[in-house]
Amino acid sequence: MKKSIFFILFIHISILSFSQVANKNFTLSIGYGYFNQFKNSDAGGNIWIQTDYKFSKSFSFATEFENARFAIPILYGVSGLPNRQFIYDNSFAFLPKYHFNLKTKLQVSAGAGFVYRLRARDHFDSTISNLGDRNYTRQVEATDNLGMPVILEIHYPLNQFLFIGARIRTNFWLSNLNTNPDWHRRATYAGGLLLAIKL
Repeated sequence: MKKSIFFILFIHISILSFSQVANKNFTLSIGYGYFNQFKNSDAGGNIWIQTDYKFSKSFSFATEFENARFAIPILYGVSGLPNRQFIYDNSFAFLPKYHFNLKTKLQVSAGAGFVYRLRARDHFDSTISNLGDRNYTRQVEATDNLGMPVILEIHYPLNQFLFIGARIRTNFWLSNLNTNPDWHRRATYAGGLLLAIKL
């Protein structure tokens, strides 16, 4: 799993490096916010980095790496064990975006594309010994999914190169529907604030 995360980061850094030798239509944004999954989960946080290339007045193409975490309640009933399992998501998304032509300083864009996710689940498994004792062992499991992200962004310019803004994103997971448990297939959603720099 570590190799996959490093590979994703390598691709993202390569795209960012390319932007520095291309024309000035690239924007780099970094953000932090709220992250959760629909139904029976405890919210956590997320951080993301996005590069966006605007190739016309109304359209752009973005790539985004996101790291997120949240928890799912589970009752172990044993003192010393947390009554939750922790979920860590790392995803890489490709997002064509449409930029609305507004007569204000606010810049609004929306997009959808596809996303690849690596998920780690940190929890405890129980086993029963030959003597009838129940034992708990910590387990970390990794799975991956493909999905469709939907994103809405608002940027407000502070000057010609620096922007502040907000973003909401929902991911609908499409693959492995027959093998992953129901909680693994549920859509995730996030919202947060961002800082953007036009390169």
